[in-house]
Amino acid sequence: QSFTGSDKYILDYFMDEVFTRQPEEVQTFLLASSILDRFCAPLCAEVQRELTGDSTLLSTESQMLLERLEHSDLFLIPLDHLRKWYRYHHLFADMLRHALVRAAPSKIPSLHLRASQWLEANGFISEAVQHGFKTQDWIYAAELVERHAWNTILHSQVSQVSEWCRTFPEAIISKRPSLCIFHGWAL
Repeated sequence: QSFTGSDKYILDYFMDEVFTRQPEEVQTFLLASSILDRFCAPLCAEVQRELTGDSTLLSTESQMLLERLEHSDLFLIPLDHLRKWYRYHHLFADMLRHALVRAAPSKIPSLHLRASQWLEANGFISEAVQHGFKTQDWIYAAELVERHAWNTILHSQVSQVSEWCRTFPEAIISKRPSLCIFHGWAL
């Protein structure tokens, strides 16, 4: 259980033998997508745009990179038969997140914001809220939960709303009457 991608030997192996041997564009792609538990090409392109500042990146470029990584056996695991959704091997993902913290710690909240916005726009609300909490912007996260809490309750996912509400600091939830009501209903 203590064996993770931030373990010194695993970290050294992944950094020296895998990550640093990749071209810069692949390294950037790997770092940007490391914040995601599962991902597809359009989502990767969205977070990569945030990390690089290049608004011209297309999801087709991300799709080609994903296919290249998969054919290279670069710790990429397809999650469906269409090869649309992927995830990284958990040890590799841990290493990438560790590398992102070292390379661009100030970008991490904005990467989560981009991911959250894309996921919400594409109907992946639970994942959008998870990333919303990681933005370090409690107002954004509160507004996101408020937009989706009632519908989530109506779909019998009351425990999900309760979990979301428990995540907020008391100072935030006490200033947001809607969150208090949703939390009360969930309880």
